[in-house]
Amino acid sequence: MSKTIVIDVYRVNLPENSGTTFEAILKSVIAESDLRARNWSRFDDSNPIRLQDCTPWGESFEGDMVKIKMDNIPPKASLAGSVSSLDLGDEDGLGAEVAFVYFPPLKTLLIQRNRMSVSSKAFAEYFQARSDFNGPIFLEPVIKLDILVKLDRLDKVTKFQISVAGLSNPQLFRQQGHSLEQLIDLQEKFRSPFLHVSFSLGQGGKGSLRVPEVKSTVRRLMRIASNEEENQVHKIEVNGSRHDTGIEVLDLLNARLAIPKEVEVDADRRLPYANRRRALRSAFHDILPELRARYSGTEAEG
Repeated sequence: MSKTIVIDVYRVNLPENSGTTFEAILKSVIAESDLRARNWSRFDDSNPIRLQDCTPWGESFEGDMVKIKMDNIPPKASLAGSVSSLDLGDEDGLGAEVAFVYFPPLKTLLIQRNRMSVSSKAFAEYFQARSDFNGPIFLEPVIKLDILVKLDRLDKVTKFQISVAGLSNPQLFRQQGHSLEQLIDLQEKFRSPFLHVSFSLGQGGKGSLRVPEVKSTVRRLMRIASNEEENQVHKIEVNGSRHDTGIEVLDLLNARLAIPKEVEVDADRRLPYANRRRALRSAFHDILPELRARYSGTEAEG
């Protein structure tokens, strides 16, 4: 029996003045051989996360993260009707895993999507906390090539729409620059739980919105939209054209690169790391030529 997993693709970015690289941070955590010492809790001790395994693989690193649920443990239940407690020790919990591959030459991360385990945000926060680096680690989702090409080629934007809801963490937006900070200021001023902004030339309007600003704001919003925990960005849509060839509507939220892969389930009904690792390797090989074509001109991590 097999199960489909989804693998998300990100570029890993650190501030220019960080003085380090994500590869160096990753190696420093790998060097800690005591797995207990690798445990880290974001909010309290009830759900620690840990780099469980990570080894070099060619030019890449491949590994497995685990989130350990230590409280509110569900019972064991049978189809026959019985319900009983799980026999767990004081230091035992329920583990939820995500496999990943990191490719330093292109600063690219492939990570298994698992909403019960380590999210992309928690992944970045874990390595930030485990290093001497005090700045944020940004995971910027890779956009499907055809949509990215269309976005980059736009020289005219007639409409730009943003929808944001449930702002539990406005600081995420404030970290992305002045334009998004102004939007959040408006939302807080009017105490609105939902923000929908539409910038438009109107019917028959000539000219264009400021194209570079639209493209820059889209990229900043995509960083936030990659955070599946917050789920605050509901819409990023751009209407535009190139050389007046006809208006195209680009739905950026549905343009993130995600790769489905089949993984064999073992006799214990688990998805063992070895099987998930094969799926990650396969996905990496599938997209490596495209990644090289798109990013080989960018500065390597070193």
